[in-house]
Amino acid sequence: HYSLVVLIGGNMHFTIKNIKFKIVFFSTLCIAIIGILGNFYLYTYMNEIIAEKAENIDTLYLDGIQSQLDTQFAEVNNLGLLCSGSYEVSAAMRHSSLDTASARKDAFAAQAIMNNYLRSSVVDPYVNKLFVFNKDGLVIQTNTAQYTTMNDLPTLLASSFWQNYDASLGPFCTVMPSVSPYRGDCLVSLFPISNYLYPTMNGYLYIELDLSLIANVLTSYSTLNPIFAMPAAGPPILPNTRDAQSFELSNLSSLQSGGTFTAENKKYRLDTRTLNRAGLTLYNCTDISAITIDTRKKTYALGIVIVSVLLTSLGITLIITSYITKPIQKLIARIKRISGNDFSVVPQTGVNSDEMGEVFKVIDEMSQSIDKLIRENAEQSEQKKNIEIDLLQSQVNPHFLYNTLDSIHWMAVIQKNPGICNITRSLSNLLKNMAKGYAQKIPLEEELSLLNDYIMIQSIRYMETFELINNIDNTFYQYSVIKLTLQPLVENAIFHGIEPSGVYGTITLDAALEGRYLILTVRDTGVGMTEEELARVMDSSSESTRHTMNGIGVGNVHKRLQLVYGPPCGLEITSVKGEGTCIKVRILKEEAI
Repeated sequence: HYSLVVLIGGNMHFTIKNIKFKIVFFSTLCIAIIGILGNFYLYTYMNEIIAEKAENIDTLYLDGIQSQLDTQFAEVNNLGLLCSGSYEVSAAMRHSSLDTASARKDAFAAQAIMNNYLRSSVVDPYVNKLFVFNKDGLVIQTNTAQYTTMNDLPTLLASSFWQNYDASLGPFCTVMPSVSPYRGDCLVSLFPISNYLYPTMNGYLYIELDLSLIANVLTSYSTLNPIFAMPAAGPPILPNTRDAQSFELSNLSSLQSGGTFTAENKKYRLDTRTLNRAGLTLYNCTDISAITIDTRKKTYALGIVIVSVLLTSLGITLIITSYITKPIQKLIARIKRISGNDFSVVPQTGVNSDEMGEVFKVIDEMSQSIDKLIRENAEQSEQKKNIEIDLLQSQVNPHFLYNTLDSIHWMAVIQKNPGICNITRSLSNLLKNMAKGYAQKIPLEEELSLLNDYIMIQSIRYMETFELINNIDNTFYQYSVIKLTLQPLVENAIFHGIEPSGVYGTITLDAALEGRYLILTVRDTGVGMTEEELARVMDSSSESTRHTMNGIGVGNVHKRLQLVYGPPCGLEITSVKGEGTCIKVRILKEEAI
């Protein structure tokens, strides 16, 4: 028999047929063959593909930069088109001055819409100035990094940029000196103002952006190759991390794409890409000397790699096998104990603190978890039985109460007492709907039905000292609201408005649509509230909330609406002491399913 097994101290050592020998032999053989053939192939093929790969990388490199810059320019264009095409801006530009209230109102509306568009744009951090002006000299500015001054418009009108501007070409973008003194060059866009309601062009939108919009894009790529952007006129735009004195940049503009030049004792290839917007040209400088390797160095490196692969593969496989084969038997023994329902933990000796050690640790934790789960399963079964009993008991009381109210209702019907009949039916409906929870959305018609049940009960309690006037048209009944939204507001109107006044009062309900929002209004003729009283009513944790019918106060209604619909939905409360209170409910317009 050609195999040999040597046992020393009960441990199996190196033999021809054991796992350790097979791992060492085949791993070393595979690594050596792959390493030698792979490096030889790379040696013969590297010279052919290195230049092609470098050019492809540079192409992708420039494509990525151009795509990001085009995206930034598109955002600037979108911002300009939104502002210049806005109805508010076109309306404001019709005025020649701000002497009238109408002109000031239109100017404020135009400024607000431009501020909203600017804040929502990704290029907001780069915008130095954004203002609109017309031929009469009316200027409306937005809140930007730099405020518009009285000299900005005259400076713009005196510039060559304005003199050469052709309004018939539409939006225009270029690099030019800032209208503010001592600011240097910037990226400028000019948009004619027009609107489908005011098709005649009646002004212009001026946007001035910091060149860091371009420099920041170049910075993210400058770690690979020196890169910069050259405008049609003016100094180059460099990344924030690039030294302006590294190259004679003015000389590179005369080179064609693919040309070479020498700088800093290195040879570079110049690749250019023209940007249609802003009249910019990208210049990418690739270090050719870094990708050109001497042939003698390649041969020497190949020999070193071959020897290193042989020695390293042999050493690594020997080390790996010593870590794998020894713990395997201990692992098998541990798993057999677990399969025999022995989950006790035995301290392991001779186990390394590596992946195999982690396996032992996980198996021990698993055995403890299994043992713990077996014990907890019995406890949970008992607890589940008790919970089911409690749930059945908790269902008895509400059903008993509903059945009792139903019995009272029919007794009142038989005895022809409509007052008791109506109040028991209303109370039963309210209790049933409250027991189902408050989070679901219901049609507005169903919400008003619940409110009528509540009003039925309160009108009897307060001897008809108030009247509920429902002005909501039935066309609004198709929209959905969160259950019990109106009832706490009407309850607040009764307790804090009508009742303290001591006189007959009215509570009026109205509904309207505002864009994508449904507005519900609850208005009373009560005593009104001060700022302090209003703050207490809006406090969802106040003590007064606990004394409401369902524990849902005005503050809780506002909080629920904002959690479900998000800002700006919620409640808007206006109150005048001695005159009454008006609460507006703003929710998203959603049709009930």
